[in-house]
Amino acid sequence: MSTDLYLHGAIVAAFYACRDTGRGQRIDASLFESQVWLPSNVAMSWLNAGEHAKRWGTEHPSIVPYQAINTQDGHLVMGTTDTRQFQSLRHLMKPSGLPTDPRFVDNSPRVQNRAELKGMHEPIINAKATEAWLAVLEGSGLPYGPVNTIEEVFSHPQTNARDMVYSLPHKSSVSEKIGVLDLFLIMA
Repeated sequence: MSTDLYLHGAIVAAFYACRDTGRGQRIDASLFESQVWLPSNVAMSWLNAGEHAKRWGTEHPSIVPYQAINTQDGHLVMGTTDTRQFQSLRHLMKPSGLPTDPRFVDNSPRVQNRAELKGMHEPIINAKATEAWLAVLEGSGLPYGPVNTIEEVFSHPQTNARDMVYSLPHKSSVSEKIGVLDLFLIMA
């Protein structure tokens, strides 16, 4: 699937090049190369610093906090990409003194003190339900979102609003129809 996504960009670029130059283009798509490129931040760390990849689960290796965290009734992905966002998050979470703590003043020391920070903020997030955190984070400018089940994804209002799922006739199916995703509409 990732090769297809890269390929559609190449096709569009080839159309523009043909329009501008009058010459056709050769497009080469490689499943292998797409997979090598996908973990680009890991690849860059290896190519430029000789750093071996580590298993991070849902955590980001160089941004802290940025991960999926258990809530009272599910999971929430949230993070901060800069100091302003971190201070906003800490204010929303209401623990005392952490925004000025030198261990968390900016991202570099937060990465070094990852375990300590996790130990402080995860219990706070664990104490509320996902919907309660979504209400707290709404309008904050922070990157966040619930971890949805597949049922929640397909019952989500945005899935319906974007007309992402269609039924097509299919005689082999018990209901004589199958559900499909309309990728072309998504990309249009």
